[in-house]
Amino acid sequence: MDDEPNAQGGLRDMQLLSESLPPDALTSRIPALPVELLVKIGTHLDNHTLWLGYARVSRMFRVEAEREFMRSRMPKLRLSWRVSFKLIFDGGYNDRIFTIKRLSHFSNDNRVVFFDVTDGHCPPFKTNSLLNVDKEAELTFYRRQLSCTEWDLNRNLCDRSIVLGGRVRQVELPGLEIDFKKRCMSFEWKLFLADFLSDQVLQRNQRRKAEANMKFNELVNAQKVQRKGAMSAWTSSRKNYRSGRRNGIDYTWTS
Repeated sequence: MDDEPNAQGGLRDMQLLSESLPPDALTSRIPALPVELLVKIGTHLDNHTLWLGYARVSRMFRVEAEREFMRSRMPKLRLSWRVSFKLIFDGGYNDRIFTIKRLSHFSNDNRVVFFDVTDGHCPPFKTNSLLNVDKEAELTFYRRQLSCTEWDLNRNLCDRSIVLGGRVRQVELPGLEIDFKKRCMSFEWKLFLADFLSDQVLQRNQRRKAEANMKFNELVNAQKVQRKGAMSAWTSSRKNYRSGRRNGIDYTWTS
């Protein structure tokens, strides 16, 4: 009997304590999921919108998302773009498809990524501020492709254009460099990452919108066909009813 008042008093004390605590005091004791685990969940879901959100939450999330992108996404990244260049002596434009072959390595500070590219698909370029190409390697590669002389090489005008996700918009590869001797290309992938994810989200949203519009149009067309069929059946029934009355047959058409 003596334990009952003590029990009731304990309950009252717990109630008073819970009322005195702020609303989130109890929930704050539950440890949050580690950032690494949240990023791995994003990797499993393969949701570019989630990846883009991670990069914008905080610096800690962004660093962890970049680390996970290096580990799981970069080896699977496949980029392909069309390169256009013009030859004066030829007077025409030529296009080549330049495609990444495989991931090679990262720079010491992990800022730049290097990819091996497919052989035999890279046209010659003039040296400019965006491409630091060795002249001898350029000439060798040019001769292998078009069998021209150094004089012809100096006469040609080369133009570089990169189109990624061209159905939506262009995404730049910052700091792009192509090494003709090693047949590899590199760019600053961290600057590229945000634009790439935004482009993927935009493309996915546009695809979903197009699919929704297509399904809506199919539904509207099906309803039109259904209404047209119902109208034809009603018109046919009216004709049969009227012709039956004219012929002296006493019946009514029920549909």
